[in-house]
Amino acid sequence: MAANCCAFFADEKGLKLLDHLRLTVPQYVEQRSPKLKPIRGGAVGLEQMRIKKGPRAYRMAFRITDDTIECCYLSTPMLKRIFDAEANKALAKAQRQ
Repeated sequence: MAANCCAFFADEKGLKLLDHLRLTVPQYVEQRSPKLKPIRGGAVGLEQMRIKKGPRAYRMAFRITDDTIECCYLSTPMLKRIFDAEANKALAKAQRQ
């Protein structure tokens, strides 16, 4: 899990969000939900989706490999094109380190 994702799960609310993601994301992936969209602009094989949990909403970038869903980037909601650019920038920076 990316460091960016871990920051969201540091408190009790974050742990509840993590539990919610562990239940819902695999269901959406299995159903090939229309909520799943590719990330454009460089990151090959990454998908993203908007997730609502209580009054908050998040966008999550993730990679699917075999039976594993890896969270690569997590952010509060914004326009998809802005999220895609932000996720690509953060992932490129992480690869350089």
